[in-house]
Amino acid sequence: RTRLEKFMSEQTKERGGVAIKIPIVCVVLEGGPGTLQTIYNATTNGTPCVVVEGSGRVADVIAQVANLPVSDITVSLIQQKLSVFFQEMFETFTESRIVEWTKKIQDIVRRRQLLTVFREGKDGQQDVDVAILQALLKASRSQDHFGHENWDHQLKLAVAWNRVDIARSEIFTDEWQWKPSDLHPMMTAALISNKPEFVKLFLE
Repeated sequence: RTRLEKFMSEQTKERGGVAIKIPIVCVVLEGGPGTLQTIYNATTNGTPCVVVEGSGRVADVIAQVANLPVSDITVSLIQQKLSVFFQEMFETFTESRIVEWTKKIQDIVRRRQLLTVFREGKDGQQDVDVAILQALLKASRSQDHFGHENWDHQLKLAVAWNRVDIARSEIFTDEWQWKPSDLHPMMTAALISNKPEFVKLFLE
């Protein structure tokens, strides 16, 4: 599965005359040991994860500790979270398994640039598609390519998802000065794919 995801993420797709790499995101709903391993593998391979808080079990354990310093994520804390979110199944957890889970969760949280917690109806967050796009943008900011290539990649994602609101709030900021020539390919893409809000934004 990991090799397939890596292969897919290296492919490019053309949309509106602009080539964009196919984005891969791991969306975490509920889950048990297999799901924890999937998240661990995803973050190890640089795949961003969106954890849906409130969906239960592993998703909720990770959501509860995602913003803590790694040093605060102790065996006793994870044990307490497991007892809350796994209830009747908690009796089957051995001490060594809890230690193993704690280490994996610490490693996942250590790569917090790849971790986005989706809290439905909180913090003004809208739909899960916005959380997925924000996870992709956050992950792309932490990758090896910086400067124009990085911002260009983020803008391609926003246009492909037709999220002019995200482009305004996350991409067209004081962090990067856009030249008119930078926007020519994306303006063409917005015109071809009939995205008038992006045309207006680029003209601004």
